Amino acid sequence: MPEVEQAQGDTEPLHTTPKLTEKPVVSKAGELREPKSRGGAGYLAESLPAAERRQIGKVARLPRVMELTGLGRSSIYNRMDSRSAQFDPSFPRSFPLGAQNGGAVGWDEEQVKAWVAKYAAND
Repeated sequence: MPEVEQAQGDTEPLHTTPKLTEKPVVSKAGELREPKSRGGAGYLAESLPAAERRQIGKVARLPRVMELTGLGRSSIYNRMDSRSAQFDPSFPRSFPLGAQNGGAVGWDEEQVKAWVAKYAAND
Protein backbone atom coordinates (compact mmCIF):
# COMPACT_ATOMS: atom_id res chain seq x y z
CA MET A 1 0.00 0.00 0.00
CA PRO A 2 1.46 3.41 -0.90
CA GLU A 3 2.42 5.66 1.93
CA VAL A 4 0.37 8.80 2.38
CA GLU A 5 1.78 12.07 3.63
CA GLN A 6 -0.57 14.31 5.60
CA ALA A 7 -0.18 17.79 6.96
CA GLN A 8 -1.50 18.42 10.43
CA GLY A 9 -5.16 19.34 10.45
CA ASP A 10 -5.75 18.17 6.86
CA THR A 11 -8.16 15.31 6.33
CA GLU A 12 -7.18 14.52 2.73
CA PRO A 13 -3.81 13.07 1.66
CA LEU A 14 -1.36 15.43 0.01
CA HIS A 15 0.22 12.75 -2.12
CA THR A 16 -0.81 9.24 -3.05
CA THR A 17 0.62 6.92 -5.63
CA PRO A 18 -2.11 5.62 -7.94
CA LYS A 19 -2.52 1.88 -8.01
CA LEU A 20 -3.23 0.41 -11.45
CA THR A 21 -5.20 -2.79 -11.18
CA GLU A 22 -5.43 -3.50 -14.90
CA LYS A 23 -3.03 -3.07 -17.78
CA PRO A 24 -3.87 -1.95 -21.31
CA VAL A 25 -4.62 -4.82 -23.67
CA VAL A 26 -2.69 -5.29 -26.92
CA SER A 27 -4.87 -6.74 -29.66
CA LYS A 28 -3.67 -9.27 -32.22
CA ALA A 29 -3.28 -6.41 -34.70
CA GLY A 30 -0.83 -4.78 -32.30
CA GLU A 31 -3.02 -1.87 -31.28
CA LEU A 32 -3.41 -0.84 -27.66
CA ARG A 33 -6.88 -1.14 -26.21
CA GLU A 34 -8.23 -0.29 -22.80
CA PRO A 35 -9.60 -2.99 -20.52
CA LYS A 36 -13.40 -3.19 -20.70
CA SER A 37 -13.85 -2.29 -17.03
CA ARG A 38 -12.02 1.01 -17.40
CA GLY A 39 -13.08 3.83 -19.65
CA GLY A 40 -11.66 7.06 -20.94
CA ALA A 41 -8.58 7.82 -22.93
CA GLY A 42 -6.86 9.28 -19.85
CA TYR A 43 -6.40 5.87 -18.26
CA LEU A 44 -4.58 4.51 -21.30
CA ALA A 45 -2.28 7.52 -21.60
CA GLU A 46 -1.47 7.53 -17.86
CA SER A 47 -0.76 3.80 -17.75
CA LEU A 48 1.79 3.75 -20.58
CA PRO A 49 5.45 4.24 -19.70
CA ALA A 50 6.83 7.61 -20.74
CA ALA A 51 8.98 5.95 -23.42
CA GLU A 52 5.85 4.54 -25.13
CA ARG A 53 3.86 7.79 -24.98
CA ARG A 54 4.48 10.11 -27.87
CA GLN A 55 2.81 12.94 -29.61
CA ILE A 56 0.56 11.98 -32.48
CA GLY A 57 0.57 14.38 -35.41
CA LYS A 58 -2.33 14.61 -37.80
CA VAL A 59 -4.70 11.67 -37.45
CA ALA A 60 -5.51 9.90 -40.71
CA ARG A 61 -8.72 7.92 -40.97
CA LEU A 62 -9.06 4.87 -43.22
CA PRO A 63 -10.00 6.72 -46.47
CA ARG A 64 -6.91 8.93 -46.09
CA VAL A 65 -4.66 5.92 -45.41
CA MET A 66 -6.11 4.25 -48.51
CA GLU A 67 -5.37 7.40 -50.52
CA LEU A 68 -1.79 7.69 -49.23
CA THR A 69 -0.87 4.03 -49.67
CA GLY A 70 -2.89 3.08 -52.73
CA LEU A 71 -4.09 0.01 -50.82
CA GLY A 72 -7.66 -1.12 -50.23
CA ARG A 73 -9.31 -1.54 -46.85
CA SER A 74 -8.69 -5.27 -46.55
CA SER A 75 -5.06 -4.94 -47.69
CA ILE A 76 -4.41 -2.32 -44.99
CA TYR A 77 -5.86 -4.52 -42.26
CA ASN A 78 -4.04 -7.58 -43.66
CA ARG A 79 -0.73 -5.68 -43.35
CA MET A 80 -1.49 -5.25 -39.62
CA ASP A 81 -2.69 -8.84 -39.00
CA SER A 82 0.13 -11.18 -37.98
CA ARG A 83 -1.91 -14.19 -39.18
CA SER A 84 -2.15 -12.83 -42.74
CA ALA A 85 0.16 -13.74 -45.60
CA GLN A 86 0.38 -9.98 -46.33
CA PHE A 87 1.51 -9.14 -42.75
CA ASP A 88 4.06 -6.33 -42.64
CA PRO A 89 5.47 -5.59 -39.17
CA SER A 90 6.72 -2.20 -40.40
CA PHE A 91 3.22 -1.03 -41.41
CA PRO A 92 1.95 1.72 -39.05
CA ARG A 93 -0.45 0.53 -36.37
CA SER A 94 -3.86 2.06 -35.87
CA PHE A 95 -4.89 3.42 -32.48
CA PRO A 96 -8.33 3.88 -30.90
CA LEU A 97 -9.87 7.34 -31.12
CA GLY A 98 -12.48 6.78 -28.43
CA ALA A 99 -13.01 4.94 -25.19
CA GLN A 100 -15.06 2.11 -26.69
CA ASN A 101 -13.40 -1.07 -27.88
CA GLY A 102 -14.15 -1.71 -31.53
CA GLY A 103 -14.86 1.98 -32.19
CA ALA A 104 -13.21 4.47 -34.51
CA VAL A 105 -9.48 4.13 -35.17
CA GLY A 106 -6.88 6.36 -36.76
CA TRP A 107 -3.29 6.28 -37.97
CA ASP A 108 -0.51 8.81 -37.52
CA GLU A 109 -0.34 10.38 -40.99
CA GLU A 110 3.41 11.02 -40.72
CA GLN A 111 4.06 7.32 -40.00
CA VAL A 112 1.96 6.32 -43.01
CA LYS A 113 3.84 8.76 -45.24
CA ALA A 114 7.18 7.46 -43.92
CA TRP A 115 6.11 3.87 -44.66
CA VAL A 116 5.16 4.84 -48.24
CA ALA A 117 8.46 6.69 -48.71
CA LYS A 118 10.40 3.66 -47.45
CA TYR A 119 8.75 1.41 -50.02
CA ALA A 120 9.08 4.00 -52.80
CA ALA A 121 12.83 4.19 -52.10
CA ASN A 122 13.15 0.38 -52.42
CA ASP A 123 11.84 0.35 -56.01
